[in-house]
Amino acid sequence: MIPEEVFSRNRFPIIQESRYHFTMGSYDCFWFVLRSTEARTEPCEEECLKLKLREGHPWWEVLKGKTGERLCNSVIPHYLPRVFWFFGKGRIVRQISVVNSCQLKRDDQLFLLVFIQVTYTDCDPEIYQLPMTWLSNEQVQSLTDRHPLATITTLALGDVEGVLCDAVYFEEFRALLLELMIGRTKIHGANGTRLAGLRGGSVTKIYPPKAELFPSRVATVEQNNTSIMYGDRLLFKMYRKLEEGINPEPEILRFLAGKNRFRNLPAYAGSIEYRTASGKVYDLGVLQTYVSCHGDAWRNTLTSLEQFVEYLLSNKHDLPKLPALQPTLLDVVESGIPIEFGDFVQGLHLEMALLLGRRTAEMHLALASSPTDSDWSMEAFSTLYQRSIFQSMRGLVRKTFLKLSENLQLLPEDVQHRAGQILEDEKEIVAYLKKITGRRLSAMKCRIHGDFHLGQALFTGKDFIFIDFEGEPVLSRSERRLKRSPLRDVAGMIHSFHYAAMTTLIHHGAIHPEDTPLLESWLEAWYIYVSGAYLKAYLHEMKDSPLVPANRKDLAIMLRCFMIQKMVQELGDELNNRPDRVNLTLRGIGMLLRESRLSPP
Repeated sequence: MIPEEVFSRNRFPIIQESRYHFTMGSYDCFWFVLRSTEARTEPCEEECLKLKLREGHPWWEVLKGKTGERLCNSVIPHYLPRVFWFFGKGRIVRQISVVNSCQLKRDDQLFLLVFIQVTYTDCDPEIYQLPMTWLSNEQVQSLTDRHPLATITTLALGDVEGVLCDAVYFEEFRALLLELMIGRTKIHGANGTRLAGLRGGSVTKIYPPKAELFPSRVATVEQNNTSIMYGDRLLFKMYRKLEEGINPEPEILRFLAGKNRFRNLPAYAGSIEYRTASGKVYDLGVLQTYVSCHGDAWRNTLTSLEQFVEYLLSNKHDLPKLPALQPTLLDVVESGIPIEFGDFVQGLHLEMALLLGRRTAEMHLALASSPTDSDWSMEAFSTLYQRSIFQSMRGLVRKTFLKLSENLQLLPEDVQHRAGQILEDEKEIVAYLKKITGRRLSAMKCRIHGDFHLGQALFTGKDFIFIDFEGEPVLSRSERRLKRSPLRDVAGMIHSFHYAAMTTLIHHGAIHPEDTPLLESWLEAWYIYVSGAYLKAYLHEMKDSPLVPANRKDLAIMLRCFMIQKMVQELGDELNNRPDRVNLTLRGIGMLLRESRLSPP
């Protein structure tokens, strides 16, 4: 067994046959909990991952007794790292437990909505929802071929071999979820729990005939939640990681739809709530109208960049000379884009960037359009608030750079060199971030999108529709509802432009390294001018709003600090989930440092 100190949660060496020694001071004491098992993430025998119930026992008893222990201690710890929606990658899991479950039935198929708690050694526990069902081996082949992540583990019922699956991949379960919301159904579970479907006020206008909603399908893109499409009319976003309290996404959708404040977003159609016996409420997902589009702005930007690169390489002997010193984004706002560069981009993407900037400003103005409602009115900055922003940024830099230092030797050699340079610049970065303190900035706060980037803007062919108002996934539910500077959203979008440019550079450079020197300078110029066009349109639309500082120095400091924060946060995410992309964000941080040195505000 493993002794774990109750208050500090520090673990002592495992108890074995030999004598166990403690070093104790005068009047010292320890208070331990003895853990006989723990959630294992190290490799184990394949037999550990196979579950079996005695003949005659229904499959949903998999949560009980010894089988339930093996499910929590062996199976789920090996399943979660495989799915993209699990946030705990890179952390040490201390324990996994089932905190509750709810049975759902449709026709002859039974589903189990399971709520699991993941406890870590170094941060707060997280709760996830994992809907389950069981199929015999005869039924499962076609499902696993189409959805490899549908299988959680094998589960035999006596002599009948079968598989425990994620129920979201079953048409019957998806239909049941929709019926819950449309019918405003309530299901009472064990221990006083309750599941309730909620229907949007406008659902009678947007709910089409059933024939247009089925068959439904699960989105295959990697994302933090699971999206279910009902035909081409409705979309249900199932939140995998659950948090107590008001979810900002349905809240913002309902507010912006009211009084036609902002039309460039999906309509709210319903949601599902889970209420515990103690009164805690969790949003399990939100139903909204499906947006038919020509892809999101991220894919369109990558396509535009590929065409830009092809044009550069086919005309590389006739290219004009770029200035030795690239302008800053605010220089582009004031001076505009050189005609020759606009001709190279061929105008199309610059026009899209301008439209995107205008729509971003309209969204922020709408989010601050209710001066009499304290939840949606603007609030002024204060020096104390600015100090808290700096402290948060400084803590993020120190934590992320420590992680980068610990993982330095695992990175490719060329990336190690770039990472080493960035690590040496930590004090300079923190010193620049401190510029956001001091005198009070002439800016205001409001509710914002919170996780704004090119992937959140769907292009319909004529306009942009913004989606995913849930907020930054790493923040708590209460933090996502706080009012912040709208320039945080702007910084996120500008970072996304840079990320797209560097993705194109690294992708092409891996195949044709001889082109990298030429493309690097031109793709940096593309990022500056396209982002500058976006920022210019945004600021023009916001010119009379107190949300954005009129003072250029204040604007430059805020924007650059938020961009540094965004890139450092992205660096931490990549170290945990996508180490092969660390180089992209390191380039962005390096570019911001060069810009701040050459053109200090």
